[in-house]
Amino acid sequence: MTTLAPVKFGTSGHRGIIKSSFTHEHVVAISHAIADYVLNLSDHPVIVIGYDPRQGNSLSESPSFTQDVVNTLSSRGIHCYISANPVPTPVISWVIQQESLQGGIILTASHNPPEYNGIKFNPSNGAPASTHATQIIEEKANYYLSNPYKSRSGESLITSRHLDESFARHVIKKCHSLIPDLPANDHRHIPISIDAKHGTSGKIWSQIMTLLQWQQIPCLHQDPKSDFNGLDPNPLSESGLNDLKDSIQTHQSVMGISNDPDADRFVVLDENGTVLSPEMVAAIIVKFLSTTDQPITKIATTVASSHLLKKLASVENLEFVETPVGFKHFTPHFEQSVKDGSLCLGVESSGGLSLSSHVFEKCGFLPPLLILGISLATRTPISKLVTNIYDIVGELHFLETAITLSPQQHDKLSSLLNNPQEITSCFNQPISTLLSIDGLKVEFSSDEWCLIRLSGTEPVCRVYAESPSLNNSQTIIDQFEAWLSN
Repeated sequence: MTTLAPVKFGTSGHRGIIKSSFTHEHVVAISHAIADYVLNLSDHPVIVIGYDPRQGNSLSESPSFTQDVVNTLSSRGIHCYISANPVPTPVISWVIQQESLQGGIILTASHNPPEYNGIKFNPSNGAPASTHATQIIEEKANYYLSNPYKSRSGESLITSRHLDESFARHVIKKCHSLIPDLPANDHRHIPISIDAKHGTSGKIWSQIMTLLQWQQIPCLHQDPKSDFNGLDPNPLSESGLNDLKDSIQTHQSVMGISNDPDADRFVVLDENGTVLSPEMVAAIIVKFLSTTDQPITKIATTVASSHLLKKLASVENLEFVETPVGFKHFTPHFEQSVKDGSLCLGVESSGGLSLSSHVFEKCGFLPPLLILGISLATRTPISKLVTNIYDIVGELHFLETAITLSPQQHDKLSSLLNNPQEITSCFNQPISTLLSIDGLKVEFSSDEWCLIRLSGTEPVCRVYAESPSLNNSQTIIDQFEAWLSN
């Protein structure tokens, strides 16, 4: 009998390679664990289920991971709303909030290659499940992996629904509420280039543009495909942006937009095809909201994000918080802002961003649409919006690298992160602060920093560095790599 890899929840669900560390047995066990969790909170829970187009997710396939989830939950007496087609993660989050459901399940491996799949759970607030919740679900799922649940057949509680257009209308309404002076008819002929990368975003972008009565140029790679037709699904990967850059040049577009397969991440390119970092997108939005007297009071980022927003928060007199890596850590700040009637923006360097008044999950639609709206409302090209931010806070150069470790290196570094003096000796710069809320963040007395984080699921060390000088950012990483090699 083959021993199955254990269920392991990372920052956003369980992920693995299809037919290896992600199997039907894993999905069924996790679904039963989620059923236990929601039944402990409600006698008659309702769950919404979505999925991206990866192999095994389509309802037309047999067997199907999506059908595993539906059948398992239904057998436990849980009513399931299931999307009739592949659907973005933020849509599921919005439906949970909008209809006061007990949660949602999404089958996706986000920006990972097509041989991967994943399953994640969002509770009743629509946010990614908290660490406490995923620990409970992970433990119970591993129990069910070894001790399969004896399901009882009962009434089928399944409703298939189309969820896309109502979400598209919501995003447009939210954009107009934040940019009340958004121009209408006189700008609808302006070209915008969009690359859906054969994920879930193409249909919603088409609906958004149709509802706005925008004269569309064809959306690239719009139809969902399980293998993404060989495209790199990570929207922040430079190698995967060539088609989008060509489209911007060909159509003289004012911007380019792309998403990952479940459309919770995004990338924005300016009219020249230059990529904006997620933090720059956030900075432009924050500056506009602050300038137009919107109730923006707080910015939340992770320890792995650029200090661009930290500097802007200081200039604009906004509260700034850093959290461990994972969008779920923004939830308390979003909830407090909703309670206060204020706005909090949360952003990750990996391409996730949302506002407390929108959804508590990463959204790949509202941020790009806001950038477009700000550009039109202020009659300012996106490249100039970027320059305006640099004029306020100065330029910063953010670098990230991943280093594969031997098991011995991984174990040694893990122990040293709890006693960091030996690690910090590798740096030549004077150190001002050490933070250990997620890995080890070393802040230098100059406007520079370095973060060292171990992956929880693979033998990899991720190193981040930032400085006003690109050479200095690289030097910081080089110093750590030299220490590590010795």
